[in-house]
Amino acid sequence: MKFKTLFLLIICGLFLSGYEYKYNVPKLDGTNNAANRNNKGIMYMEMGYYAAAMTEFQIAISLSPDATSSAAYYNNLGLLYSKLNNLNAAKECFQKAISLNPVFMEYYKNLITASEKAGTLNIDLNNYLSQINADSNNSQAYLMAGLIY
Repeated sequence: MKFKTLFLLIICGLFLSGYEYKYNVPKLDGTNNAANRNNKGIMYMEMGYYAAAMTEFQIAISLSPDATSSAAYYNNLGLLYSKLNNLNAAKECFQKAISLNPVFMEYYKNLITASEKAGTLNIDLNNYLSQINADSNNSQAYLMAGLIY
């Protein structure tokens, strides 16, 4: 009984004295967290847990959707969609990866592979050739047409 009373008095004393307990909570870093989520997604995809991998990639993207680093996350999500034969979604992911980081050749190659699997390679080639005819300075269209050839 005396212990409870003493404990209660100490707690009340701390409360009334304005004591502040400072939590040591780490700050959330969206970039690092996104990279961690992406790495988990890669691990899950390699293990064959495709739904979990998809969730991790989508979370990584949502943490920084328009950052250059998200190009890798879109690419990985595209690779997953390609494994699942959702080729239109895969192509959209590869195109978004290219728009975020146009200097990484793997994204272009993955887009062409998805187009080939989808059976739309000739249609895509004609689209790139039309873009070149409309704008002779469209280096990305030249690159894609050259990679397809």
